[in-house]
Amino acid sequence: MQFANPPVTLDLKTSASWSGTGSLQATIFDFGALSMAYRWPLPCNSGLPLDQLASLGADLYRQNMEALARRESVSLLDRITLAIQRPKISDLTEDYYLYILEDIEPSLTAAMVLMKFRRELAQALTFETSRLSDWQIEETSSKCLSYLENDLTVVDWNAAVIYDRDHEDTVRVLELLNVELLEARYIDETLDHNVKVYANLVYKPATWPIPLRTPYRRVLRELTEWRIESTLLSERVTNALKLIGDLYLSGFTRRQLQKCNCRNGKR
Repeated sequence: MQFANPPVTLDLKTSASWSGTGSLQATIFDFGALSMAYRWPLPCNSGLPLDQLASLGADLYRQNMEALARRESVSLLDRITLAIQRPKISDLTEDYYLYILEDIEPSLTAAMVLMKFRRELAQALTFETSRLSDWQIEETSSKCLSYLENDLTVVDWNAAVIYDRDHEDTVRVLELLNVELLEARYIDETLDHNVKVYANLVYKPATWPIPLRTPYRRVLRELTEWRIESTLLSERVTNALKLIGDLYLSGFTRRQLQKCNCRNGKR
């Protein structure tokens, strides 16, 4: 895995408090995106049964982490404003949750984990403490990838479970893919807004009608410029990461494209 232009990562102090002492890492991408990653160790000292993952995830999901991340993003932006062109924080956010399991005792293969704990994984991925139906369990746990026989990643809409000691590459790819989804939403929303604003000009009478001159020339030029800028931004995001060698991690890209298309109302 190689970045065309590696992002800047910063270890920050955070006021977030959940399940003990946590950490915060900010990843700043050169195309204008910021990822705030909060991390807490699971309470495994006494042995954590997998059926408790769902309740832990649901508790964290209720913490309103987006509001906290926004406040800490604003604070970070104030410190690095001089290094940013046109600094601004969008109203859009994209949250994603990862359960990272480095060890399961007794040691199990990916196939055994999926067979024995399919219900527990599905409950955790959906943050659902009530029992899911067999159909929902099968649907949620069907989106899984594995490279070695003892690693497994199950990906869902808002969360993923990673069973792997060497999980950093998988985490980075999932992080970048969600950043890419956020950028796609930002471009789509901005284009929709500009089109609506400019469309309203059609119904306004021209104040100074000039023969042989269109009153919408400036508007069309601005819309064309934004369309070009959005295309360049999309290309920078798409080309930010290069996967070298084995294409196992590219499977996450296909999953995320399905998610992106679904959110944009496409099939």
